[in-house]
Amino acid sequence: MPGFMKETVDWFRCYKIPDGKPENNFAFNGQAKGKAKAVEVLEECHDHWKHLVEQKNDRGYACANTTLKTSPYVISSSDAAAILSKQPKYRKTEPVDPSVDTWHYVKRSSDEATANSV
Repeated sequence: MPGFMKETVDWFRCYKIPDGKPENNFAFNGQAKGKAKAVEVLEECHDHWKHLVEQKNDRGYACANTTLKTSPYVISSSDAAAILSKQPKYRKTEPVDPSVDTWHYVKRSSDEATANSV
């Protein structure tokens, strides 16, 4: 879809403005990168995650899991069920502030609207 990437970046840049916050700034001067860069970033994040759950750490992170057999934190399904059974069944939720349903619009000049639709 022509223009979709540019509009997506524009949305992430501007979505906090109506709350009185400044525009977001992005790496690479706000230029979207292609598939190769996206895959590179995803692989890097995955490698960091694997390092976290496959090696002992002394930071106190909760890495218990039932599926990653190479992890020193792997536990049985029954052990996981026992942990979960000790948790409270329900907790009282806080009311949702009605402001979350407020819609905001960023007023643009006709030149900006034309430039962003290309």
